[in-house]
Amino acid sequence: MLHYCLLPVGSANSPVYVKSQKSSVVINGLSANTKYEWKVENYCNTIGQTGNYMLSGWSPVSNFTTLKSIVINCSAPQNLTTLNSTQNTATLKWNKVSSAKYYIVSYYQQNATTF
Repeated sequence: MLHYCLLPVGSANSPVYVKSQKSSVVINGLSANTKYEWKVENYCNTIGQTGNYMLSGWSPVSNFTTLKSIVINCSAPQNLTTLNSTQNTATLKWNKVSSAKYYIVSYYQQNATTF
């Protein structure tokens, strides 16, 4: 079993410890554009004694920096048009925004309320 320790450089926070049975681990929830230090140790089986372990001691410290947050173009959709309007339905269309994950359409009966 491996035991990882992760700590932001210059942080007053306590280290985060993660246990893993693999020789790699994905760490989620890190802060953008932040330097981190990390090290690892393992629990070794003692010879002839099942269930007894000893620690290897910590590895040398390594470090990495997470990427900066990316600012994307989040512009409002343009060229709003109404297609195929019938007595009970209407198809609403606009230009696609390349950075959009999804769209929220808001509508109301004219003169009934305001946005």
